[in-house]
Amino acid sequence: MRFVLVSFFLLSLLPLSARAESSPGFQRAYEAGTRDPNGQFMGGTEMFTLASHAGKLWAATGYYWDLPGKDPSPGAQVLVLDRPGGTWRVSHQFDAREWRTSLDAVTFTTDGKGEKLAHPVSMLLAVPTNPDGKLVVHVRDEESGVWASAPLATGPKIVSARSAFVHHDRVTGVDRVLVATYPNGVFSGVYDPAAPTRIRWEQAPELTGYDRPMGFAECNGSVYVSAKDLYRRVDGESPRWEKVYSFGKTVLKPGVGTRGLAAVPNPQGPGEILLIALDGNPAKILRIDPALGHKATEELDVLALLERQWGRRPSAAVPAYNGMTPVTDPRTGETVHLMGLAANFSAAMSTEEYPKEGWERGAWYLVRHADGRYDLRQILDESEPRLVATREITVSPFGDRTVYFAGYNPNMNLSHNTAWIYSAPVAVALAPQRPATEEPPVVAIMKIQGSGETSPWKGRLVRTTGVVTQVAAKRAGFWIQDPAGDGDPKTSDGLYVSAAGLSADAVFPEVKDTVRLTGEVDEESKKDELPRTRLRDVSRVEVLAKGKPLPEPVVLSHLPNAADAARPEGLAAWEALEGMRVRVEDAAAATLVGVVDYASGSYRVEPEVSQVVNREAPAGAPPGHP
Repeated sequence: MRFVLVSFFLLSLLPLSARAESSPGFQRAYEAGTRDPNGQFMGGTEMFTLASHAGKLWAATGYYWDLPGKDPSPGAQVLVLDRPGGTWRVSHQFDAREWRTSLDAVTFTTDGKGEKLAHPVSMLLAVPTNPDGKLVVHVRDEESGVWASAPLATGPKIVSARSAFVHHDRVTGVDRVLVATYPNGVFSGVYDPAAPTRIRWEQAPELTGYDRPMGFAECNGSVYVSAKDLYRRVDGESPRWEKVYSFGKTVLKPGVGTRGLAAVPNPQGPGEILLIALDGNPAKILRIDPALGHKATEELDVLALLERQWGRRPSAAVPAYNGMTPVTDPRTGETVHLMGLAANFSAAMSTEEYPKEGWERGAWYLVRHADGRYDLRQILDESEPRLVATREITVSPFGDRTVYFAGYNPNMNLSHNTAWIYSAPVAVALAPQRPATEEPPVVAIMKIQGSGETSPWKGRLVRTTGVVTQVAAKRAGFWIQDPAGDGDPKTSDGLYVSAAGLSADAVFPEVKDTVRLTGEVDEESKKDELPRTRLRDVSRVEVLAKGKPLPEPVVLSHLPNAADAARPEGLAAWEALEGMRVRVEDAAAATLVGVVDYASGSYRVEPEVSQVVNREAPAGAPPGHP
C-alpha cells in the first residue's frame, strides 16, 4: 500500500514504499455477509451505487461473479439506512438472475403538460440488469413503502441501465426523466400520478446507436449524456440528440470509453464547462467547453499522476468510476469534486481481454479543486482489507457533514461478500494524509499455506522469500519453495505465484533464483472446487541470488488418483504438498519430477519437463512428507 497525498501541480512526490497513515476518521458503514433486522441476507460482491433520498441513504448491491457457498444467492438488492450508525435493511430484492441494478433519486416539479406541481415529487428509481432482454423500471412509493414496476424496453440479449436524470425541457417547460439503457437507448418519461409507477414512459427511445452510457449532466441549461462519445439533447416537442464530441480512440480494457460527467464553473471565463473522464488507457480528465464548439482540453493525466505518486506507472485506470460528486469544503467554502478510482498494473492489456489481475488493492479517490488542481486520497482502514475500486461517492443525507464511499469490483474473479461502504467526515475525506513507511509483514511460505484448506493470511499483503523451482506454461506464473521448510507434514513449503498482475517493467525470475516478493495472498477457486493458495498482484520482485540449488523433491509412490480424491485424508495429504517439488516413483509409470498443483478440480503433478501427467495410478496410501 502506498502514500496518498499528491497535489498534481504543486506538491512533491513520495517513494513507492510510502503509504498513507491510518486515520480514525474512516469508518466501515456496511459489512457484507450479515442479516437485517428481518433476517434477510445482505451480501454483495460489489456496492454498485448509492443514493440520498427522503432523508435516508440507499445502496444498490450487486452479485456479479458471486460464489455464495452456504450463503443465500439473491439477486441485486436495494438497502436503506435510516440514520448514521443505524442498521441497514433490505428494501427491495430482485430476481437471482438480475445481478446488478441502477439506483437514482429523481424529483419532478411539473406534470406531463408542463403544469407546476403543488409540491415537488421525489422518487427512487431502480432498473436491474436482465439477462433475458426485459428491462423493467422499479419505483418506490414513499407513502406506502411499496415498489411498483413497469416495462421500459426489450432487447435480444442482456439489457441494463446505468443512470437516470431529470431535465427541464426549455422549449416545452416539461420535466422529463431520462434513463440511459444499453443497448436499447435513452428513454424518457413524465410525471403522471395515474400511471402504475407515476411515470408515463415514451415507447420509443430518444437516442439510440451509441456505446455503453455512463452518466448525464446539465451544462448551461442543456443536458448531455456520455456514451463513449458525448451527446447533447436539443429540446422541443420532438427532441433530438446530437453528437458534439467524439473521442475516436479505441481504449484498452478495462476501459469503456468515458465515465463521469459533471458541469463546473468555467475557471477561465463565464458560464459552465463539462468535465469528462476517459478510462482504461489513456485515463485522463478532459475539459469540454461548449462555448468553443465543445473543444476538449486535457486537465489531468491520471496515469502520470499515479506514476509520480506510486513510483510505477499503472497500465490503465478507471477515474470517476460512477461520477463526479460535488462537496463543500467546510474549511474554505470551496466546492470540490470527488471522483472514485481504480488502477491496474497488468502488462497484458489489450482491446479484447479484460484484466482479471493486477488491480491495486486499495480504495483511492481524486479531489478536484475549482482551479483544476488534483489531490489523491485513500480510504484508510488499519486492517488493510482488499477494497480494489471506489465506485460511488455521495454526501450524507443526514446533515452531519459526512461523505459515504462505496465499491469493490470482482473484475471477473469469483468473489463473495466483498461489497463495502465507508463513511468519513468531509473534513477528514479532504484533509492531507501523512505518509508512513511501514512495509507489509514478512511471512514464511509455510505460514502462508497454513495447515488448513485455506490460508490464514488470505486477503493480506505480505512479503515472502523462496527459491524459484519451476516456471508455468506461457510464463503465466512460477512456483517458489522455502529451501529449509519447517518440518511440519501438515504445511506446504511451496507456493504458486501468479504473473498476471506483473507490470511490464517487473523482473520475471528464472529457475534457481532466490527471490523476495510482495503480493497478496489469495485463494483461487471456482464453483464446487477446492481453493488453490497463491500469491497474486505481485508489486515487487527482488532477485536476491542466482543459481541456488533446488530443494530436494519429496518422494511419492503414485500420482494423484480417484481414491485420493474420494477421501478427505487423501485430499489433505495433497493439500499439504501444494506447490512443492516432488518425485513420483510409480511402478506403472516412468519417474516424474515436478510440482504439485491444483487445477480444473483435481490435484496433479506439473512436470519440470514435457512428460505425460495426470495418468491414473492404482489406488494406494495417500502421499505425505517423508
